[in-house]
Amino acid sequence: MKRERNTTAHNSEEIDRCIVFLAELAKDPERLAALPEEQRIALLKATGRISRPDRDEAIKRNRAAKKAKGLALLEKDRRARNTTGIRSARMTAAFTAPRRIEHDPSSTKGHKGTIHAPRNCYVCKEEYTDLHHFYDT
Repeated sequence: MKRERNTTAHNSEEIDRCIVFLAELAKDPERLAALPEEQRIALLKATGRISRPDRDEAIKRNRAAKKAKGLALLEKDRRARNTTGIRSARMTAAFTAPRRIEHDPSSTKGHKGTIHAPRNCYVCKEEYTDLHHFYDT
């Protein structure tokens, strides 16, 4: 049976409140001791799992962090490619190609941005990371 994950993202305010609460408990041991035993044990177990994960949990966390970083880079590249002229033109109701595209190799005018993951040009098959101001591939 699969365990359901909570897909609700925690906002920064909730995390900040948790940090403040745990810091207050750490400063005042009497407050921690005043908690009902069941709550105190559950709190200590949960904080222990966060601060000292076992090997399997550490691997899961590293994989999740690596995946999140990769997805963020892919989204950044996707947004960069969406700013090119041809992608903008494709989004309009009627596609109109430009009359003429001038190319000046010494100019940075034709440079639209860079992408993280190199891609292959569909014409010459060379890898590129610098985007043209109009062409996305």
